[in-house]
Formats: sequence, C-alpha cells, structure tokens
Amino acid sequence: MKWLEKCSAKGLRRFQNVLIVSGIAFIPSVFMVDSLILKGFLSLFFLSNFWGFRKSEKLISRKTKQRRETLHNTQKIHSLHETCMKFIQHIEDVLVAKGYSIEKGNNPLIDDIYHELSNCQTVMDYVLFKNKLEFRMMYVANMPREKAQEKTQSQRAKKSASTSSALSQALYILGLPEGTRDMSVVKHAYKALVKKYHPDLNPSPEAGQKTVQLNLAYEQIQKFLKAS
Repeated sequence: MKWLEKCSAKGLRRFQNVLIVSGIAFIPSVFMVDSLILKGFLSLFFLSNFWGFRKSEKLISRKTKQRRETLHNTQKIHSLHETCMKFIQHIEDVLVAKGYSIEKGNNPLIDDIYHELSNCQTVMDYVLFKNKLEFRMMYVANMPREKAQEKTQSQRAKKSASTSSALSQALYILGLPEGTRDMSVVKHAYKALVKKYHPDLNPSPEAGQKTVQLNLAYEQIQKFLKAS
C-alpha cells in the first residue's frame, strides 16, 4: 500500500474513519453467516482493517513529527536570516562611516555576501554564514578610516547601492529580471513558486527552507516598491 505513503496526515485520518465505519458495519454479519469460508473471509477483512489502521497510525505519527521539525527549522531559518541581514547592514554601515565604497564590484568584503546568503538552504548553512559574518564584522570594525571625500553625499549614494543590491538578489530568488518593478508580476511569480515549494504539497526536505526564502524575498521587494 505505497499510496498510503503519499497521503497527508488529514487524508490518513479520513482513511482510518472509513476503516472504523466499515469494520463496525460488518460486525453483525459474523454472527449471521453460517459458512466457515465466509467467516474466514470476514476474519481476513477485519485483520486487514486492523493492519491498515495501525499502518496509517504510524504514518500519521511520522508525518506529524516531520511537519513539526519542518516548522521548527523554518522558524529558525527565518530568525537566522533576519540576524544575518542585520549583520550585513551593520557591516555596510561601518564601511560607509569609514568612507569605503559598498557598490557592487568595488569592495570584496561586500560583493560576495548576498550571493552566499542566497545559497543558504539549511539551518547549518545559516549558522556557518552567521559565524562568518561575525568575524567579518570584527575585521571591518578594525579597518582604518578612508580619507573623507564628500562623505555626506557619497554615503547616501552608497546606501542606495546597498538597497539596490538586496533588491536584485530578492528578484533573483523569485526568478525575475533585475529591472522588474511591476508588483503584479512579482505576485504572480511569488504565488507560482510558493505553490510549487509549499511543505503541504512538496514533501522534499528543502521545500520549507525554499518557502522561507521566497517569503523573505517577496517582503523585501514589496517594501522597496512601496517606499519608491
């Protein structure tokens, strides 16, 4: 009964209800039938019902446990992602304050960060990346200050470049071109991908993590387009 493996916990509960109702319905027939052959068939029917109920109970327990683990990991990944974003923002703020460029291609300390963040899939990936950011924060904090050249104006430009880099990464996660600014296009792409990777529809281990990435990317694009 491999099809049972593909059923959701809700579907398995319904299957159990069917087994219980059918079992109760056939109980009187045991006492009404005189043929030993028919009684043997009824006994096999009750045994198969019992086996099916036990099998589905084990599957429900396993699927419930998996769902709880996925939910826990999803929440943890979301929290780690937010922490990493704060660390990245701190690194950029320190670099800007010290007069360094944070435009794409001008600073190796920043250029690889968003790419590495987009490649994080599991809790362990995020933990390792967060540790890497902590070391980078310490390194940036000890860097010498660059010579000030029109600092006030350049800081605003660099902040804008940082926001643009984050937006480009969010669009990339949703599979959209870099210049996309139409919210209806963003929503369409987001809904299609969420439907594809939703844990209730996609049993793969990475589905939960992918859904978190999609949600965060969508929120980031939405905030940018509202502000612009």
